[in-house]
Amino acid sequence: MTNSSDEYPKQVAEALKTYKEGKIKKAVNKLDRLLKNKDDSVRASATRVLGDLAEEGVYDPKVLEKVVELLYDVDSIVKMNATYTVANYAGRGRFEGRAIEPLISLLVEEIGETKSFAALAIAYYAEVGMTDLRAVKPLVKLLADNETNVRKNAALAVVRYAEKNLVDKSAIDPLITLLDDQDNEVKVYAIQAFVKYLEQRIMDERVLDPMINLMSSEDIETRKNAVYAVTKYGEKNIVEPNALNLMINLLSESNAEIKRIAVKGIDIYLEKDIFSSDALGPLIKLLGDKDRQTRLVTSHIVASYAEKGFIDTEALKGLNSLLLDEDEKIRSNAALALVRYADRDLIEENALEPLSNLLKDTNIEIRKRALEAVAKYAEKGFVKEAILSSLISLLLEKDNEIYLNASAAILHYANNDIFDINAMDRLLPLLSNP
Repeated sequence: MTNSSDEYPKQVAEALKTYKEGKIKKAVNKLDRLLKNKDDSVRASATRVLGDLAEEGVYDPKVLEKVVELLYDVDSIVKMNATYTVANYAGRGRFEGRAIEPLISLLVEEIGETKSFAALAIAYYAEVGMTDLRAVKPLVKLLADNETNVRKNAALAVVRYAEKNLVDKSAIDPLITLLDDQDNEVKVYAIQAFVKYLEQRIMDERVLDPMINLMSSEDIETRKNAVYAVTKYGEKNIVEPNALNLMINLLSESNAEIKRIAVKGIDIYLEKDIFSSDALGPLIKLLGDKDRQTRLVTSHIVASYAEKGFIDTEALKGLNSLLLDEDEKIRSNAALALVRYADRDLIEENALEPLSNLLKDTNIEIRKRALEAVAKYAEKGFVKEAILSSLISLLLEKDNEIYLNASAAILHYANNDIFDINAMDRLLPLLSNP
């Protein structure tokens, strides 16, 4: 607490002195008794101090019950301080169900702090599932309030209510306005609200352009939330080609989460047939990223870009390294990408050894991908004698695709004067199933 005891009425100052002497329980009891004092200033001060104590980790359930009663007080300052204390209690996981109704009624108070604290408390209550549908409309109205803290806490509450599937379409227009708010936190909550409304199938294409602009914000949280929202809109087939260039720019971010989201966005836009060769260089650098999810999606994009004819020899080394990745999906993506590169006559000779190891992978899909790559490399004349025994072993697989690809690879090896007479018996079924 920063306030001096001299700023409070005598009884409250005495309670504070007791608190500073380390007699915490005694101080709280003194303040508790003052909540029923006939003097408005005493009630207001005692209530405020109890809210300050809550910030310092001092709670009392019985005190909270009495403070909730003060939400109905005739004095406006007492009510304001009661909302402050209820919000502080809620922010630290202390709730009283009877508080919600009076908090909703306080959303229309004239005092800005009262509205702000009431909205904040309602947001905290909603976070733990304590909601009331009657709160939504007054919260939406507060999105257009003149005071920044009121708009911010109202937007936060709108987000929390949307998380509980409590939404109102009338929020869309004021939320769009908040995307241009001077306060970054307000903008972030507005963006988050749009994402939650999107999950409820409430969307508006007007949102996309301002959110794309916010992807270039100097504020890291704004950028992160904006690119995430644009990505989620993309999943719903609401896309804007101009967003792709900004996603590409975000690949050089130092923030791992922003990079991860940007990569995901590029992948989603690729699914919508929106892509750019400018993405390939930055994506190749991310093949060795520390973040598993980033490597996973990046390896998938690089393979897909290669299929569309966008290739770069710089990718080969990174893809080769990913063949040893601990994540089996990444190993599979890397093998597929090497196949696509081989289709374009770009070969990474050092990949043969790790590919041969993947022929024995426990995951059948990875074995298939690795086999496809080995067969493609053999077709191009890149072979390794030690691999032949693994190819012959694959002829025993019951999977027809594996059998045929292994047979094709063995044929290519034979054309390169690498063969094993023991493979003949296993190849005989091809005569009856050419």
